[in-house]
Amino acid sequence: MYKVFYDSQCIYFDRFINRDRPEQVIKEIEYQTDEQFLEEFHEWMHAPDKADLLVLSDVDNKLRFRRFLGLFKEVKAAGGVVMNENREILFIRRLGHWDFPKGHLDPGEAAEAGALREVAEETAAGPLTILRPLPDTHHLYKEHHKIKIKHTRWFLMHCAGKPVLVPQRDEGISEAAWIGSGRLDEVLAATFRSVNEVLGPEISAFRNKRTD
Repeated sequence: MYKVFYDSQCIYFDRFINRDRPEQVIKEIEYQTDEQFLEEFHEWMHAPDKADLLVLSDVDNKLRFRRFLGLFKEVKAAGGVVMNENREILFIRRLGHWDFPKGHLDPGEAAEAGALREVAEETAAGPLTILRPLPDTHHLYKEHHKIKIKHTRWFLMHCAGKPVLVPQRDEGISEAAWIGSGRLDEVLAATFRSVNEVLGPEISAFRNKRTD
């Protein structure tokens, strides 16, 4: 199932009504035409106390998901889930939320290069090595009264040693920290839903290895 996040809500895409879907999904929209869908979608976006949204379609999930993404301007970003030699995970704290370091890609910049650059700029961590790609995340946000969709490419990284971290304060980052298994629950409780739902399995794998 494909997912897009908006504020604290999740937008799910499915071909039929899945009775095993998460219980918090309440609002359902059938995607028939772009015009019809956008009208109902904007009503949902502006509704107070929004529930999660399930988008139903009779076409292939991947095709409908790509069609949905094409309705909005895409902003490309990349970031890293970084582990050091003590198997601690690198987090940043920005505007009251814990998150992984990430940022916009420069024009023509490869996602891998951008992810390494952003982690280094936001935390001063290094040297860094990319181990493998992680699942992408997509989230909608408003900028200058227009809806945009940020597509973030994520990579699992290794940082040699345990360097002193320096948060990039001019980007609103108040703290950069290595978080061990003892603090993971506390930090995850103060992070974004996309981190938990999309990257959460990677964090769980880290925790399991930590306790083996």
